[in-house]
Amino acid sequence: MNVIRDRYKRRPTLNRKLRSLGLVFVLLVGFACTLIFAIVEIVHQKRGIYHQLEQTILLQQQFIDKWMDERMSDIRLISQDAEVRSGDSARTQQLIALIKSSHSDFQNISFVGSQGKTAAGIDISDRSYFDQAIKGKASISDVLQSRMDGKRIIVFAAPVLGAGRDYAGVIVGSVELTTIEQLMKQFTYGEHGQTYLVDKDGTLITGVGSGGDQPVKIRSSLLEQAAAGVKLKHSYDDYRNVPVYGAYNWTNGGRWLIIGEAGRKDVLASLYTEVRYAILIILLAMLLAVYFMFRTAKRIAKPVDHLLRGVQTVKEGGYDYRIHASVLDASTIEFQQLGEAFNAMSDTILEHTEALSKERNFASSIVDTAASLIVVLDKEGRIVQFNRSCELTTGYRFEDVRHASILEKLIPEGERSELVAHLQSLLTTGGGRNYENHWQSRTGELRLIAWSNTVLQEPNGDIVLIIGIGIDITEQRKVEQALRESEERFRLIVGSMEEVVTTFDSDLKLTGVYGRAMGVNGLPRHGMTLHQLMNPANALRHEDAQRLALQEQTTVLDWKTQTPRGANHSYQTSYSAFRDNEGAIKGVVSVSREITQLKETEAAYRETQARMNNILESITDAFIALNNDLTFAYVNSEAKRKFSRFQWEIMGRHFLEVLPELTNTPIHECCRLAIEKQLPHSIEEFVPFMDAWYEVHIYPSKDGLSIYFQDVSVRKQLEQTAAESQMRLATIIETVPSGIVVVDKDGRIVMANRMAEVMFGMGKDDIVSRGYDDIIWELYDVDGKVMPVEDFPVSIAMSTGRMVSNSEYMFKRPDGKRIMMMCNCSPLFDNDGAVNSVLVALSDITGRIAIQSELQEANNELKKLSSLDGLTGIFNRRYFNEQLRAEWNSHALAQEPLSLIMLDIDYFKAYNDTYGHLGGDMCLKATAALIQSSLQEPNRFVARYGGEEFGIVLPGTPINVAAELAELLRIQVEKQEIAHANSKVSRFVTISLGVASVVPAANGSDEESLVSAADKCLYEAKRTRNRVAVQAARTVLEERPLKADFWGP
Repeated sequence: MNVIRDRYKRRPTLNRKLRSLGLVFVLLVGFACTLIFAIVEIVHQKRGIYHQLEQTILLQQQFIDKWMDERMSDIRLISQDAEVRSGDSARTQQLIALIKSSHSDFQNISFVGSQGKTAAGIDISDRSYFDQAIKGKASISDVLQSRMDGKRIIVFAAPVLGAGRDYAGVIVGSVELTTIEQLMKQFTYGEHGQTYLVDKDGTLITGVGSGGDQPVKIRSSLLEQAAAGVKLKHSYDDYRNVPVYGAYNWTNGGRWLIIGEAGRKDVLASLYTEVRYAILIILLAMLLAVYFMFRTAKRIAKPVDHLLRGVQTVKEGGYDYRIHASVLDASTIEFQQLGEAFNAMSDTILEHTEALSKERNFASSIVDTAASLIVVLDKEGRIVQFNRSCELTTGYRFEDVRHASILEKLIPEGERSELVAHLQSLLTTGGGRNYENHWQSRTGELRLIAWSNTVLQEPNGDIVLIIGIGIDITEQRKVEQALRESEERFRLIVGSMEEVVTTFDSDLKLTGVYGRAMGVNGLPRHGMTLHQLMNPANALRHEDAQRLALQEQTTVLDWKTQTPRGANHSYQTSYSAFRDNEGAIKGVVSVSREITQLKETEAAYRETQARMNNILESITDAFIALNNDLTFAYVNSEAKRKFSRFQWEIMGRHFLEVLPELTNTPIHECCRLAIEKQLPHSIEEFVPFMDAWYEVHIYPSKDGLSIYFQDVSVRKQLEQTAAESQMRLATIIETVPSGIVVVDKDGRIVMANRMAEVMFGMGKDDIVSRGYDDIIWELYDVDGKVMPVEDFPVSIAMSTGRMVSNSEYMFKRPDGKRIMMMCNCSPLFDNDGAVNSVLVALSDITGRIAIQSELQEANNELKKLSSLDGLTGIFNRRYFNEQLRAEWNSHALAQEPLSLIMLDIDYFKAYNDTYGHLGGDMCLKATAALIQSSLQEPNRFVARYGGEEFGIVLPGTPINVAAELAELLRIQVEKQEIAHANSKVSRFVTISLGVASVVPAANGSDEESLVSAADKCLYEAKRTRNRVAVQAARTVLEERPLKADFWGP
């Protein structure tokens, strides 16, 4: 024990350390306080002096500006006096004397005539203030040397203008600089401080050193800072080499600089006194702190010796050592607690030592019984621990592999280098803790193990052991491989489908696409939504269907989309819920197929069916179509009328169920034979329940029967008697869908059927006996013009005796409604061959005309689309050729000039190679849009002739106007500043243009000659590019940019 204490005596004791640290701490605190106090006071003093200087300068600047304004006002008072301006010298001298008496600042005030000479004969015409006075301006001069006494002065001058505003002289007032200097001395700071003025060149106006013949100049850097408006933040040496703090401000309209300075020694004098007193106070405080620190250290160190003795005993294994209570009672509360803690620690160490032995045995049992593989290695990779699971997996016992290298014993040769690198990374950086490799068992079988590794470190951070916990995942990987193969087979199967299968997660984001893509370039990226894949209208519909699918509602949508080339495609998509193995909804799956051809077929079928229905509905015969089982498939309006049935009473029901009266009749028998023999049949039969004779035509087909009921009752009755025939004819006239009117030879309407009443919107009494030339009949031709009575179809038939067929016009009914009519007029003759009446058949063609109009509009729109270039939106080559030919022919008849501009984008292939085809397309669009917007007259047009070449047709335009337009287009295209890095003539896109013009001859060459001439000019322009070449009288002339003579000599 004494040896230990002797050894520790040679080291610094706690008492010594506490005293040393306390002394150092007190010194550092004292020094820091002194330093902080000094810095804070310096900053405070600087801020105070800068603020004081700035206020002083501001006051001086305001004072000087006010003083100079007042002196200038005194001079203006004299110059602007009416009597002075009129040339009254006595009044001038009186005012001068008055100003001098009231303001002693002026050294001299005098009137100088227009020649620039004072009363004393001094010439001042070379002074700048005299020049300003001649210009009618008042001014204040810079510092000048008086030509009277050589003193430095400044001059206030104001012009005297006569009654006619002519220059009569100038009032001049001079002030000595000593006057201004007295003003400046009113504001100073300390022994070394001063305020003074300098001009723009830095020459002293006031201040020490300004009174000599060669005034002092201050340093130029200070002027530069003042000109830049930079505030001074640090002290500097003034022109007297005295360290000062300064501030400045401009005055006299920015011509003079006021500088205020305070000596740094004067500013910091009070600071030095304050710092001395502060240091003295801090030293006294430090001495007191050291005294109390020494006393405290002594009291702390005494009980520590007892604790040190106990710690050393425990260190040597004496865990039963305890500090006696009598020792603790004499110490402070803190050391009493520390001694009690030491005794408790000794008890705890004793308990833990016993428990640690038990725990070691327990941990060994857990390692051996764990299902995971647990192996412990030393830093050289030798096996230190090997649990039971490792023995079962490898077939080795722990005794067989103890202290053996894991590389040589268990790792296949091909994987050893990887494992060495992994262990090295684990030992050096601690990285790569998860790892997979194979173990080779005693029998040679390879097992794939997934490891989670860590290291065991000593308290100093040195790595002692490597611990690995592994799981045999050999079977798991086999299952995963089988799953991947299954998924790949599924993808191949789905990929061969015509349909496109897509999957979305619960957030409606794309997770997979299978099958053939629907005409798109490339597959969509995962994570995209329908709003990123479709146009907004389609996206909203499909998103609603997706949300319904998430609610377990299957939805089928028919939708359309348009390719970039304008082609329409139709698709059908179904949406349903996507579930996991437990049946929970995890997303949405959709199946899409293209139905464009199906839709087109359906549309064609509907169009054909509609056309057939229109035909069948327009005929006056009853027509029905029966299926093979004799159920109704179709019935036209005339048949429903004849059968006195509604459509819902007929469609889908058996022929004899609807018409039981035809059971076992000849018509029924003919229907049976037509189906049986597949041969057409015709029969003429009286149908009692319809009370009419019908000629029935039955035509079989693979789908059933088509039956026409042609009413031949009239013919039958005509055969019986003429009277009955006349009555039947009247009935037919009343029932036909056309309006029938008969006009007698006097122009009176003698008969009108029911349809005529409907069409005219009038009753029969209002029609019959009214003349066809009555004012009520208001007709308009197809152009909307009122038709005169002599042009009425009835008038023509009546006057010429010829039939008028298919005459179309518009009739305005009395109720204001307008309808389109087609009229057929047949004149009827008496025995002498004279016209005695006219039979008029009228048809309402309003609906047909509307359909024809819509069809014509659609055809015009289609024609327009076929004439436009798909990329640029301007006319294409086809329209160019057709329209140029038409313009050629019209100009040949009118003998007017026809001009053509052919243009080409310079180095367009290089542009495409540099910026890609998308960039080239954008360039073509921009150029085409610019050209089209520049063609103001409606008969001019531009067309894409091919590639990057355009043609501009200018009807009725002479060649000089065409040349000017070409040059304007060339300049405007270049001014667009579309970047072209590989152009050899400009940094931007440019064009070359060829201009040709001709007055076409009626029997001369065709329009191709004009195109050829313009092409030759274009070829000439492309020799150097970015220019215009114009066809001359006989040759192609080169056109220079901007100021070229466009149309030659």
